[in-house]
Amino acid sequence: MSISTTSNRLYQSIVDLTSQSCNKPMALFSFIEGEHMNIRSACTDIQLLEKTPLVQSFCAYTVQQDGLMEISDISKDHRFKEYDLVTQSP
Repeated sequence: MSISTTSNRLYQSIVDLTSQSCNKPMALFSFIEGEHMNIRSACTDIQLLEKTPLVQSFCAYTVQQDGLMEISDISKDHRFKEYDLVTQSP
């Protein structure tokens, strides 16, 4: 088994556990690399882009604050309601 395969299984385990323990239908494991957010693993029924420009990513806000960021309706949140990931169909 390659390191990449082992890492991907670990990321997926973290995402699955996070989704279950927080009782949320969606969870992501991503890295910020340069000017992009790269999704490594996801627990969601929504088709996601593997790479998202950092200026259009939710994690750009997440890493700038302390604590958990929870948004009940992202389509109504003034920071994100115009983002492509929110306005376009999956």
